[in-house]
Amino acid sequence: MASGSSAEHSVMSTGAVNAGAAETEAAVKRTNLAITNQALMPGAEQRPSMALTATSTTSGTVTAANVNLPSSTAPAPTQTGTHEAEEAWPFVTRALMVAVMGSQAPGTAAVTLLTVFRPFVDGWAAARKESKRWKERAEAYLAEHHKHKTELAHQHETVHAQTQALQRSLAESKAQLRELQSHHSTLGSSVSSLEKKLAEAEATALAAKQAHALEVQERKKQAEAMSKSAQEAKAAYEKLSQEADKRAKAQDLAISSLRDKVKENEAAKAKLEEQLGSRTAKNASLEEALAQKTQEVTTLENRVTELNTRNQALEQQVLAYQRPTGRY
Repeated sequence: MASGSSAEHSVMSTGAVNAGAAETEAAVKRTNLAITNQALMPGAEQRPSMALTATSTTSGTVTAANVNLPSSTAPAPTQTGTHEAEEAWPFVTRALMVAVMGSQAPGTAAVTLLTVFRPFVDGWAAARKESKRWKERAEAYLAEHHKHKTELAHQHETVHAQTQALQRSLAESKAQLRELQSHHSTLGSSVSSLEKKLAEAEATALAAKQAHALEVQERKKQAEAMSKSAQEAKAAYEKLSQEADKRAKAQDLAISSLRDKVKENEAAKAKLEEQLGSRTAKNASLEEALAQKTQEVTTLENRVTELNTRNQALEQQVLAYQRPTGRY
């Protein structure tokens, strides 16, 4: 599920970047069309310069926004640096908005602001939210793993202490048995006078041996059961450790795939910036061509003025030649 959501987020980020690039190209096309129309209209000596200034401002705004926006693959700054960047970001945004709205028409400024801010702000917010969610999940998993490991260690120490207590009890029982055997040998030396007491002592010793044997068997069974429980606990701990390693590897793979997606997005961003630079160069060439056309029109107008002046002079000369002829 986590890998699926990360893939969907990467696709959405790429789509946002492509949409921003399409809007940028549409804005450039509209600007070029406006330049062409103004070049064909009368009084084009002053209007083209205004349209070209707006186009250059749009390109400069887009470039400045692309440069100032933070990169998703850069090293994570300290908490103070992040706080200062968050406080400085509204001022940068406000300055860009004022610059664009002051240098362009309302319609063109709205298109430029939407083109610049929407895809990057959406992608940045989504990336920060996804990173925060993964960090919280990893911290919760590590805390749970540490807690479970501590509980298993405590249980292991308890079982070990119980086993040592049983071993000490068994040693004490063996010591008691040896004392009974010594006492039995002492009674055997006085068999002639104490046969009855010896028989009773033998019966008592036999009963004690049987009881001790039963007790030893029961304790042995308990020790085996505890040993089996310890083995089961050890197997469960190993299984949990293997599962934890598998999950950690899966998380590493997911993080690696996310890094690959981020690199692809950066490559797409660089390509879009390169396309935008080519568009800006084309606009500059159009400005130069328009300036040349304007200069040619001015030259033609000057020639027309000169021709009109010469024509008037010729007409006056013709009239001057015709007046004496009329008198005669």
